[in-house]
Amino acid sequence: MMEVKIPIKDMKKTFENKSIVSFLDDAYAISNSEGTRDQYKFTLYSVNRFCIKHYGTDMVQHVLSLHGKPIEEILEFFKEYKRYLDTKITRFGNPTFNNSKRIQISILKKYSISCGFKIHQEDIEDCITIGRKMRIKKYPLINKIVSKIINEMPHFEFKALTILLAGTGMRKTEAITLLPSDFDFTSHPVSIHLRASITKTREDRIIYLTKECAEMMEQLINKKPETHHYLFGKSSNHRQISETYGKSLRRVLKKIELYKKLDNGFGQITVHSFRQFFRTFAGHLISRDFAESFIGHRFYLSEYENMPEEERKKIFLKLEPHMTFLEPKIKKPSENPEVIELERQLTEIQNKVKIIGNRLLV
Repeated sequence: MMEVKIPIKDMKKTFENKSIVSFLDDAYAISNSEGTRDQYKFTLYSVNRFCIKHYGTDMVQHVLSLHGKPIEEILEFFKEYKRYLDTKITRFGNPTFNNSKRIQISILKKYSISCGFKIHQEDIEDCITIGRKMRIKKYPLINKIVSKIINEMPHFEFKALTILLAGTGMRKTEAITLLPSDFDFTSHPVSIHLRASITKTREDRIIYLTKECAEMMEQLINKKPETHHYLFGKSSNHRQISETYGKSLRRVLKKIELYKKLDNGFGQITVHSFRQFFRTFAGHLISRDFAESFIGHRFYLSEYENMPEEERKKIFLKLEPHMTFLEPKIKKPSENPEVIELERQLTEIQNKVKIIGNRLLV
């Protein structure tokens, strides 16, 4: 089916409507994510094209025309849009997948509710049938491949960002929006305080860095020009930094012959693959609960997980050799708790001496 070409000025006018602006702002607030807002906006663009083609009016006007109509007529709107998605071809040349249909129908329902309609999920499920979600397995990263990607990265800051993502399982936006004040280089291992304002779940958490990653972060912070707001690029717009990093990653993957598009149009290796890498190995080598907590996921009975920080540090040190990519593998820490504690205290003393020495030199 050929997409309806809508003049840019008409599309802009539609999306300046208060109901859409408020809806998209609320979408961002759900998870503090530009990606969520983009997904909602993409769906509304699609619905708008459908309304113009099918009803001869834009989405806002058509939704307004449904006020006061029987629920059956409102649900017919949803069924017609689902039929439209059944025939729609994506920009990758594929039909719209069932999981995408399910997401878009859900977003349309939320928009309708925000406009004052009383629609329940049971109503949608009763009148619309969507097949099973298609799951496509991504390329499984291993330490050797991550090291190869890092070596081929053209800029030091992007090498450091890749090590940070793979060695901590952080979300891309969490990593890119870090500030120097979030790092604690006096801690052993070096820690980062992820502020609730930059996390997807709106919950703060503490994560740790390998020795290799900590050294690169310290170099990056020390060399950071005052004019640069973020650590990993010149732009003050974190979305632009994210796009630039994504392009660099794709170029590297093509160079090492690992770039391939899957049936869903996404690459077999993406930025999110580094998060999957950490979750997979931390889950198997340590425990599922530790891995989920560390990367900021909620899990079954997660509200009861409250491990002391000193214990979390000891566990992370056991994982450190597997999250080291460029340096020779760090020797696995002794299992003796007393030895581990002495090593930690020694490192803290050394860091404090270093800080005092730097102050005296000023």
